[in-house]
Amino acid sequence: MSFTLEEKAYIWLSLADRTVGKRRLNLMELEDNVALLFQNIEKHKEYIVGAHGEKYYSNLIEYHDIDLIDKFIGDNSRLGIQIVTIASEEYPDKLRELYLPPIVLYCLGDVSLLKADCIGVVGTRNMSRYGLDVTENFCKSFVDAGLTVVSGLARGVDSTAHRTVLASSGKTIAVSPCGLDKIYPSENKDLFARIVDKGLVVTEYPLGTGVKQYTFTERNRIISGLSRAVFISEAGVPSGSLITANNAIEQGRDLFVVPGNIYNKQSAGCNKLIKELQGTMVTEPNDVLSALNIKLDAKETTNEQLTIEEAMIINLLDKGDLHFEQILSACKLQVNELNTILLKLELVGIVKRLPGNFFGL
Repeated sequence: MSFTLEEKAYIWLSLADRTVGKRRLNLMELEDNVALLFQNIEKHKEYIVGAHGEKYYSNLIEYHDIDLIDKFIGDNSRLGIQIVTIASEEYPDKLRELYLPPIVLYCLGDVSLLKADCIGVVGTRNMSRYGLDVTENFCKSFVDAGLTVVSGLARGVDSTAHRTVLASSGKTIAVSPCGLDKIYPSENKDLFARIVDKGLVVTEYPLGTGVKQYTFTERNRIISGLSRAVFISEAGVPSGSLITANNAIEQGRDLFVVPGNIYNKQSAGCNKLIKELQGTMVTEPNDVLSALNIKLDAKETTNEQLTIEEAMIINLLDKGDLHFEQILSACKLQVNELNTILLKLELVGIVKRLPGNFFGL
């Protein structure tokens, strides 16, 4: 793939200034376009040094080399990374609308997903069983509705969202807080590879950029920016999810929040948003889909009628999670009979097997 001088100039800025902020915007305003800025950078030395310091100007000059930029493009290509600048055809219009849009996107996977119909799904890293169930339930419905789920590859809600979508044969985008030669958190190495294979991993940070505290905040604006709406399944206070929620509001995106237990600190952020922002609360996937004017096609139900024993077990679990022995005692079944029924209900997705030989819906 060939790059214009304008695209190479954006890559130059991405390499020289790896933070997102008004400083870069101020620099780009020195000329009518970024290609002219690249060509005339030395004539602006006095202003740049005075406004941003000698070190900043030195960084700009260090990367002001077409051969170096071409080598960097080649290095990315060999790793399978596609570079999409804000001047590229593949760049999504939704991100162009942002006050501080990413000037370059580094992509591994299906770049066409940048222009897909997306919904952001974010939440706490310390997810409860409730948060897990909510995230899985809503994400499955988002896949059925044809939405691409965008999240941040973090522990907890983010990882659950990505895994649920992949297991449901849907499409997902992971927005990374570092360069694509690094995986954060490292425990998500396999998940990262699966998303690259079936979806898209994207970042605004060039190779070699590590995780910083500010990169998570900057990453969050891309999650909401790519999406037509943001869904929060479970979040505490403080929480990066609340930053994403604020980004969504500022960007004019719809925001949907699930309420939680008022005594559970992991739900405090969600409950806070619901109190402050009327109309954000949702309690089932159709609340979100209806608000987005998405209608699911009616599907014929092919499930067999439940047996008396199966219905009895479901009624028991509807009141809360139970240990195998508690179910056995209540239903008065043989051990092998109960195992067979629970396995069947688990395979069809009605019952979930939980740690400690507990079961739930």
